[in-house]
Amino acid sequence: MFTYEVRSLQAYLNIVKRRPPVVSGIDFDMVAVSKDKQILVGDNASVFPNYAPYLLRHLIEKNCPAYSARISEFSAMDTAFGEPRIGVPMTFLYLKGNPNYHKSSDTPEKISREILETTYSLAKKYVKFLANAQYRDAVKLARIVFDCEYPKIAGTAESVRNFAVFQAVSRLDSIEKLVRNPDEKRKLGKLLSSMKEKLNRLSVVELSRKLPGLKEREQMCSLVPEKTFYGFFFL
Repeated sequence: MFTYEVRSLQAYLNIVKRRPPVVSGIDFDMVAVSKDKQILVGDNASVFPNYAPYLLRHLIEKNCPAYSARISEFSAMDTAFGEPRIGVPMTFLYLKGNPNYHKSSDTPEKISREILETTYSLAKKYVKFLANAQYRDAVKLARIVFDCEYPKIAGTAESVRNFAVFQAVSRLDSIEKLVRNPDEKRKLGKLLSSMKEKLNRLSVVELSRKLPGLKEREQMCSLVPEKTFYGFFFL
């Protein structure tokens, strides 16, 4: 789906009566100019942790050695399908170092053919991997996610470790939908279960900080916001 940034996607999600079954998605934001060859990879971890950013970063590191890739802390940028109510694994590719970003000087003649060919190649590899994903691809992706998450969680402060484990487990859970064959799905489920068990061992059973009292907890549980639209809220 080629749309005009986030607004058209949110309009589509809130108007269309029947959405197509989308496996995954990627938003290509700044794709043709870069002075420093740095790529920001989008992550929806704060609301819907999934495999997409790790897959894109892996493809960048494997196929574009001249570029450095970093997963961005800025979540949910133009990835409306990647919100919890829809649950489509999403990421974005954003080239940094464009001096003309959001300026009238951002004109077509400044586009770099070489850089555009690079991002086009990444787009093709990302879509091809997911469109043709089978059991062995899901296993490979699960190992990529686990190998990234396990050492990161092990070095995380105890106060946030439980949440970090939850995010990592959610990323692994999102891989299951890539496999449809029942037998292969069971095999994948066993592998993911063993990985999730190893991650859960890193959890902190009791946090050192004092928990709120009963009255405070009851009040907190009564304050539940209701989301009535699809997509993300932007200022």
